[in-house]
Amino acid sequence: MVFLYHGRDAGLTLHVLKKDMAKKGEDYLSSTRYDAYRDPVGDVVSDCLSLSLFGDKKVVVLSNCYFLTQAIKSAKGPVKEAEQDYEGLLSLPGLSDASFDLYLLVPGLLSPSLELVKELKKAGVSIKECLAPKEEDFLALGYQRAKERNKTIDKAALSLLLSRTGGDYLLFCSYLDLLLTYTDAVRAEDVERLVYKPLEDKSYECVSHLLKGETGKALLSYRNVRAQGTEALLVLLSFVSQFRTMALVLSLNRQGEGNEEIARTLSKKGSPVKPGRIYYMLKDMAFLPMESLLSILADLGDIEEKVKLEKDDPDVLLELFLLDFRKYRKAR
Repeated sequence: MVFLYHGRDAGLTLHVLKKDMAKKGEDYLSSTRYDAYRDPVGDVVSDCLSLSLFGDKKVVVLSNCYFLTQAIKSAKGPVKEAEQDYEGLLSLPGLSDASFDLYLLVPGLLSPSLELVKELKKAGVSIKECLAPKEEDFLALGYQRAKERNKTIDKAALSLLLSRTGGDYLLFCSYLDLLLTYTDAVRAEDVERLVYKPLEDKSYECVSHLLKGETGKALLSYRNVRAQGTEALLVLLSFVSQFRTMALVLSLNRQGEGNEEIARTLSKKGSPVKPGRIYYMLKDMAFLPMESLLSILADLGDIEEKVKLEKDDPDVLLELFLLDFRKYRKAR
């Protein structure tokens, strides 16, 4: 039989797949695993159709099925698309009394407009969307894991951990295990000590200082991020993302959309955004017109070019950008 798993959080999708396999008495680590980025689909089809050496049911996993989603635009591997045996893949679900279980793991959400997806649905593939856990699900997971180890973790610590891991399932679980190894009673201060703020939050903190005219604090924030080992170019790209989001928020606000409408629009494009964040973002941008946002994005683009093409020092250019930021703000 052929099973297809997809979802926004690749780590969670893999976790759900492993859990379902275990319920059926199948072991993920003992399965034959392929990666669609490097292995031809034809090899997977041939493996499923070949006889098992031991006479038992074959268990095959094909991960990173980029050809079933449009979320991955630049997937390139050694196999040309024209040489992929998608017809052979479509023939597998129709086999009666199949002596194999094939699991297709998609790195994102299915794209219903793709012809291959439509054909797989017609062929009767079992499809499962792995929905992102809600906050209460993460909290329950944290309490359960702590209890299993005869330890405790309070709600404040779990909430802070969830905030700093951005709802990433595997990252949440990894840091949770680290915290439970670190102490028998996990509290918020332990999370503060062991779990860094995500780059997005740290860069937003820096940007927020800039918008308030607090140049010194913005510079200190930037240097703290760099001291924690984050590459300057990553910080630059994070700045671009922050200001691009601000431009979108301001544009939607000018079109008459409320905070909740804007939050829903942004959530559809990426991670969930709460209306409260939109409120504070607009408040921070009170002295930053759209023209300035566009100039900022253009200047950050110039910095990226100088770093990548002319090998200029990114720290020097970014610190000069921070020190000269007042020119973008309109007078009070």
